[in-house]
Amino acid sequence: MAPLNFDPQSRANQLGIPVDIVKEFVQDFKQQVTTHQIDFKNALQSQNIKEINTTATLLKGMSDNLRLNEISEVLKELQSETDINNTADAIAKVQAYADQL
Repeated sequence: MAPLNFDPQSRANQLGIPVDIVKEFVQDFKQQVTTHQIDFKNALQSQNIKEINTTATLLKGMSDNLRLNEISEVLKELQSETDINNTADAIAKVQAYADQL
């Protein structure tokens, strides 16, 4: 997995908001990823692909807003995945990327 390409100052400039606000939003996003890991885990255990798709959709909106492109790409895959067996690695990748923030 490649390192996450994220610079708070660059994002602040792109979004036209102060860098401290970007950092706050990123911390909120990281917390959401951690919280939703429980949802992903429960969905994997119960073989509920629809829950994985829904959770990915929730997180993707936030990652898109912050222009966290690598995370958004993985979440996009999870949004449309139909085989539960293809999701565990992508879910782990989302967390690994979030840990780099």
